[in-house]
Amino acid sequence: MLNRKRSSCAPVRTAANQNRLRFSSLNFRSPDHPVWAQSGWKVFLDHPEDIRRTIRYIRQNPPKRKMPPQAWTFITEYNGWPLHPGHNPNSPYAKQIREYGH
Repeated sequence: MLNRKRSSCAPVRTAANQNRLRFSSLNFRSPDHPVWAQSGWKVFLDHPEDIRRTIRYIRQNPPKRKMPPQAWTFITEYNGWPLHPGHNPNSPYAKQIREYGH
């Protein structure tokens, strides 16, 4: 799951709980067995192209395993944050991104 920086952890908890319930309903795990690690794995992506590359990777995983694409009601499409329309192109963050050649 790709989650925005400083975003609520609620989507992660929701997905983990849905996975746990699904595994339980298929008798893969007991209902109280955690499916995901408690702390998760955190990588911070700071450039829109890195985020788009990661989204492609995540979307391609289920079909590679002959599984249907994943769809979650709490997922919103990536809007180019932090360089989305309306973002100040002269902000220190935008300038830093340009300096690193992204």
